[in-house]
Amino acid sequence: MIAHMGIKVKSIMTVLWHSEMSVGNADMDGDHRQLIAALNEFDLLTKRLPDDRALRAALVELRDLAIFHFRREEAIQIACGYPFHAEHAKCHMDLVSDIGAKAQCFFIDRTEPVTKATLSETVDFLRHWLLNHMVQFDRPMREFMENLPTSFRLPE
Repeated sequence: MIAHMGIKVKSIMTVLWHSEMSVGNADMDGDHRQLIAALNEFDLLTKRLPDDRALRAALVELRDLAIFHFRREEAIQIACGYPFHAEHAKCHMDLVSDIGAKAQCFFIDRTEPVTKATLSETVDFLRHWLLNHMVQFDRPMREFMENLPTSFRLPE
C-alpha cells in the first residue's frame, strides 16, 4: 500500500476509503465512497480493455454519479452558508466537462485512441482530481456543515 496525499491507495490502481477522507457528513461520505467505487471499476475495466461500450458506460456512470453528488454537495454548501460555494461549483462543472470531453474524444469523435496508455492517463487524472478535491476542497466544509439547519433535506 502507498499513500497519496495521506490517503491509502492499494497499489497504484485501487483507491481505498479512509477516515481522513471524511467530510463529517454521512451522506457526502457515502457519495464519495460511491465515486471511489465507480473510479475503481473504471480503472479495472481499463486494464482489461473490453469493448468500447463497456468502457464508455463505466465512464458515463462515473460522470453521472459525480453530477448527482455535486448537486447534493452544492445544496449543502448553500444551506450552511459555505463562503466558497461559487469556486467549488466551478471545480465541479470543470470536472464534469472534462469527463464529457474525454468520452467524446474516445468514443464519439474517435480523435484519441482507446489504449491502455490513454486510459491510464485518464484514470490517473480522475484519481488525482478526486483525492485532491476531497481532501483539499471538501474537508474544509466540515466546520460549515455544523451550521446545517436541522430541517435541511438533500435533493434526490
